[in-house]
Amino acid sequence: MKREVIGIRAKGFVGGILAGHILLSVFAPLFLLAFIFSDYHVILLFGFLSLLFCTGWTGYLFVKNINKPTNMLEYDDSGLYFEHEGKEIFLPFTQIASVRAFNEYSRHHTYDFGWLILTTTDNAEYKIGCMYDIQNVACAVGTLTAL
Repeated sequence: MKREVIGIRAKGFVGGILAGHILLSVFAPLFLLAFIFSDYHVILLFGFLSLLFCTGWTGYLFVKNINKPTNMLEYDDSGLYFEHEGKEIFLPFTQIASVRAFNEYSRHHTYDFGWLILTTTDNAEYKIGCMYDIQNVACAVGTLTAL
């Protein structure tokens, strides 16, 4: 049977990381200029170094998330297909012990996108995400494993 797509990568998560990276990239040089023109205050140097570290970290997260496939979770008659740590993994339905879905949330809102955690019968866990409509994806995987 041909593979069918269940989970699609959420793009809003990557957009937030990119927005943060751009803001940090703007403010880091401003802290460096303030450090140079204010008689070399040590606090401004620490501020610049921390912003530089955060800029690098958000850049790493952006590249890591943008390289994930668009179709994050696929299935056919025999099992699930997904990418984990750079390799495509095939997980037969008979080896899936539990399926858990975690929605992303902020202080006042719970989002529809999130992470899926698959636990196998030999207690290996696979965290797959960040996907749109994660609750429906978890329900679909649950019904597929019950068949």
